[in-house]
Amino acid sequence: MNSNLLSILSSLGLSSHDPGFSYLITGVMLALEEPQRLGMLTKSLYPEIAQRHHASRFVVERSIRTLAQLAWLRAPQQLAHYAGRTFFTKPKAACFLSILVFVLQSPQLFPLEGEGPSG
Repeated sequence: MNSNLLSILSSLGLSSHDPGFSYLITGVMLALEEPQRLGMLTKSLYPEIAQRHHASRFVVERSIRTLAQLAWLRAPQQLAHYAGRTFFTKPKAACFLSILVFVLQSPQLFPLEGEGPSG
């Protein structure tokens, strides 16, 4: 598991006690492996997460939507920082997943362990 991802999720007010937390982690890790999955949530990503966790894709989708809403409610400024914009309504699940993947791939937004900001 990626400790940077756990730190990011924690900074957004999310924890392993939130329902669907493990689905979100799996989804982000799968999207990091194959970013094109972000464009095929209902046909590719959600079913893969569901299969790995022995759940339905509908439960996975609802859980990730709920986590996106919780992050928006609990840490709106941090979410805006990661996204580079303010959200006036809760972000869609696809947007939330994309933000998380982008932040993990962007050391300037979230330095990797042991690295400082470049410059």
